[in-house]
Amino acid sequence: MRKTITSLLLAVSLSAFAQASTDDSYDVWNITEAEFGNIAPIELWIWGYYAGSNTLGMVKFAEHFNSPETPVKINSVKALFANGTATNPSSTITAVICKPDDNGMPGETIASASITAADIVCNASTKPATVFTFSEPVSIDCEFFVVMEGIANASDDMYLYCLRRNEGELCTAYHLLEDEDPVTYAPLGTYTWYKNIDDPTSIAIGVNMSNDDTNSIENIATNDNHNVVEHYSINGQRVGNNHRGIQIIRNADGSTTKVITRQ
Repeated sequence: MRKTITSLLLAVSLSAFAQASTDDSYDVWNITEAEFGNIAPIELWIWGYYAGSNTLGMVKFAEHFNSPETPVKINSVKALFANGTATNPSSTITAVICKPDDNGMPGETIASASITAADIVCNASTKPATVFTFSEPVSIDCEFFVVMEGIANASDDMYLYCLRRNEGELCTAYHLLEDEDPVTYAPLGTYTWYKNIDDPTSIAIGVNMSNDDTNSIENIATNDNHNVVEHYSINGQRVGNNHRGIQIIRNADGSTTKVITRQ
């Protein structure tokens, strides 16, 4: 019964909103810029919150990200907490980068970064991000998950913002749920990952990325087969060919190229 309660650049991924930073890094979310105005906590009535403290046996939550067009490095995870109250402020909250397993669920751990509950930042007006920074950038060239651990303690009052969508729309949220006896509903002490398809949702978790240096292009060359017709910034705005940072180039033949310029 509880089981039912439940990216990347212009012309590269339609499911994510990418925001340029002042350096060569950029933020990627599965929530578009327009949708951010609709994020809110998801209350589960008397049982707590989705992507937060609850008594339903959901102990971890994850956000899925599509495979990048080219290899990238993940510098940090950004999470928007609506509330971060913990009975033990020194308790650990961890963001984990995982590759999918054979069933498409969070599997192999690639890297993790932790903070204490006391480090969570919350403001209902500005919705600041709590940042989990990795000791070394995490190289990734495939789809991946960001798994949040440590926020499901039922005695806490801690939960993330989410975007709830309509039936059949984009769903990128997953949760690890304790298994139960199908007759008595008694907990079995084992756990299974589920995609939240009964209530399509994206959790307000983003990643700060940089392109892998080995895939950077310092200068743009054109030829007769690929005449450049337009340059765009990471957030889809038309820019000049001397725009510093990441550019999306649309060629005359309809193809697109992602480049980095450092000037």
